[in-house]
Amino acid sequence: MVFLQGVLNIRRPVQSHQGGFFYISEHAHCRMNQRGISMEMIELAMTYGRVRHDRGAWKYIVGDKEIRQWKARVPAILRCRGIHVVVKGRCIRTVYRNVKLPRARRTYRPLHKGRRSIRYAHALLRQKEKVGA
Repeated sequence: MVFLQGVLNIRRPVQSHQGGFFYISEHAHCRMNQRGISMEMIELAMTYGRVRHDRGAWKYIVGDKEIRQWKARVPAILRCRGIHVVVKGRCIRTVYRNVKLPRARRTYRPLHKGRRSIRYAHALLRQKEKVGA
């Protein structure tokens, strides 16, 4: 069960992804206190950070690109380097700081039902070509 601690109103100048009111869960409030992340930092991350969808939740991330883009107009964003805000629905679930941004993973899908990957299928084709040649 999620207990709500506060309400935050966000307006995004860059994209019209999710603006409006967000609720902060008890877990997120606890993590904010433990990690020294203020409400102002969360507001800046959700306003100027990039948006990614991961495992059923939206992540607002402030990386080096966002800092370079906005530091002239919003000097306070310099303190928000590496902040991630995880939001599901209208509730901020957790907040953490990670300077290393996750890269998009390349996934291999099977060609047909079964557990064979594309690499395995290519290896089989190469073996058949060697036998046939």
